Amino acid sequence: MRTENSSNRSEEDGQEINPVQILAIVIDNWRFIALITGLFGALALAYALSARPLFEAVSMLEVEPKSPGAASFSERHESVALNVPPAIAQTHVMKSAAVLGAAVDALQLDISVRPKAIPIIGEFLSRHFIFDANRDELPRIELLDVPKVLRDKPLRLLVGQDDAFQLLDPRGRELLSGIAPHGAQSSDDDVQLKISRLDAEPGSEFVLTKEPRLAALLRLQNQLQIDEVEEGSGIFVLSITDADPERAVNILAEVMKAYVAQNIERAAADASSRLEFLTTELPAMRAKLEQSELALNRFQTQAGSVDISLEIEGYLNQLVALDSKISALRLQQTELASRFTSEHPAYQTLVNQIESLTLEQQSLARKIGTLPETQQELVRLSRDVKVNNEIYLLMLNRAQELEVMRNGIAGNVHVLDQPVADTISPAWPNRKLVVLGGLVVGFGLALAIVFIRRKLFPSIESIDEIERLGLPVLAAVPMFSAKQLEGVLGDGAPAKQPAVLMGANDPCTEALRSLRTCLRLSLPNRRNNLIMLSGPSPAVGKSFISLNFAVLAARAGQRVLLIDADMRRGHLHEALALSEENGFAEVLQNQSNVTAAIRPTAVENLSFLPRGKPPLWPAELLLEPILENVLQRVGELFDLVVIDTPPLLAVSDALIIGQHTGINLMVLRFDFTAAREVELVLRRFEQNNTELHGAIFNSVEERTSTRYGYSKSCYRLDYRTVHS
Repeated sequence: MRTENSSNRSEEDGQEINPVQILAIVIDNWRFIALITGLFGALALAYALSARPLFEAVSMLEVEPKSPGAASFSERHESVALNVPPAIAQTHVMKSAAVLGAAVDALQLDISVRPKAIPIIGEFLSRHFIFDANRDELPRIELLDVPKVLRDKPLRLLVGQDDAFQLLDPRGRELLSGIAPHGAQSSDDDVQLKISRLDAEPGSEFVLTKEPRLAALLRLQNQLQIDEVEEGSGIFVLSITDADPERAVNILAEVMKAYVAQNIERAAADASSRLEFLTTELPAMRAKLEQSELALNRFQTQAGSVDISLEIEGYLNQLVALDSKISALRLQQTELASRFTSEHPAYQTLVNQIESLTLEQQSLARKIGTLPETQQELVRLSRDVKVNNEIYLLMLNRAQELEVMRNGIAGNVHVLDQPVADTISPAWPNRKLVVLGGLVVGFGLALAIVFIRRKLFPSIESIDEIERLGLPVLAAVPMFSAKQLEGVLGDGAPAKQPAVLMGANDPCTEALRSLRTCLRLSLPNRRNNLIMLSGPSPAVGKSFISLNFAVLAARAGQRVLLIDADMRRGHLHEALALSEENGFAEVLQNQSNVTAAIRPTAVENLSFLPRGKPPLWPAELLLEPILENVLQRVGELFDLVVIDTPPLLAVSDALIIGQHTGINLMVLRFDFTAAREVELVLRRFEQNNTELHGAIFNSVEERTSTRYGYSKSCYRLDYRTVHS
């Protein structure tokens, strides 16, 4: 039987939660989810209102592809050989130290100036209430040079009368002093400061920081965003964010200026380098051409008239074309050798092309080798003249082109849009987006907490779950609050917790009435009129159920005795505004008579036996034979005896007392007691040969996610008496 119940439980746990159940769980936990979502939304709103606004400057430029005549072989094929897209290559160039370093140096981006403010909230206060409308009061630093030990350290700048200033180190020691706009330097010349403008009021204090140049470069690289409008278009959008929109525009303008300048300088330097090479090689090539022409003339004079057939003329033209190509490639190879190693992909591409053309040249030379010797010599000399002439003309034309390029070079980068920034609406924080993101994160986190808690700490939420474990449910008591309760102790009677349920038609009262009726009908079939109530763990509401059930039974005309058998932490005497002395513990120790220890309460027909003074060994007292005598005696004196015992899984008192009672009940709490606890309780009763007769399902709530809830687990009595 127990194995079957456990198997059913495992099968149920293994079932997947469907979307309807997920929605129901969300509805059941809407207060917690709304709280967490609202909290994160409030935090996001606070951040959006207090975060330092960043403004975005945007510009656009175009990088035109170089014409074949203006680009060298390496420029045309280097990116292809390295599998580097042109857009990525240009992005790296724009973010290089050569480009960004010029902007850092021109605008002194490695120097920061800010007003001294209170930590954490000082920046917010100064931005919104102090310097927001007076940004011009910030001093303009033209020069700041400090030794390495003071790099990235906050230096204090104090403003005095008549534009005087004083610079202090982090420890407050004076480094230098001077008067703006004149410069000043320390006695050892390690620190230099020049302020071009100082409009702040005397007594103002600012914080200066000189960070390493590399740190400023890395920060600028992170700020600068580069995107190609369309792949392969060569049009790039540059953007940068900064707290000062004017500063963002200036930074972006300097970056574009430096990029255009380096593009022109690089093209001019490349043209000058190639022109110098060609200028050096042209005289040698001219001399070689003259020698080949002289050799051809001598041969024609000596050999006389030699006819060249059409076939030989074709061979000659092909050979000359191959020689011209090979010579041009060797010229480029010589040019690349001055820039790259022999292992470079661009250099290897040239070598492979030369080898391929050389093989064709050798094949053609073998065909010419079958001609007579006179014709072979004529072909060789004619070929030398034509090849040398074409190479010389090629070099001469190229030198003239490079000369024109060097003198009038403009580069292939053009600025399409100058940098502009929106000075009204900051790019960040986007308040709507931040708040929406906070709400989404809060909602997601709340859902995760709800489902993780449900998975890691599963609890009973329906009567079916209890009954599948083999324990019948005798009553389901709805969730109650203090407003639903009132005491019956009389006006002004002190009580730390309410005594009974309010109103005759209250649903909780009806649930306990049904329990009273059920037990009253079953008591004649039991061995005695003793009812024991316990729970698997503390805080399940067993003391409340015991007290209010006893009150209802007494109201029905039965003589009822309520015993607080929790000799460790029992507190029923507080609810009844009675003393705990001379109680159950003293009776078990023969220090008091049971009839003397029982005292009446403010409720008619209800008597009470408090816990007494907590003994050292409560469980040992319960094992004494006197327990059976005491219980037998009170059973004879009263119609019904309700015994409130300690939690069963914590101590064994309930198991001992349960061997002497007619009915044993277990109080389980909705969404609190775990199924595993119920299984342990059943196993404990079974091991001790003690019968557990049923359960009381306490604090039941109406849940969408459970099949049985407030309105289905218990009777909701809406049919009330109408008084005229």
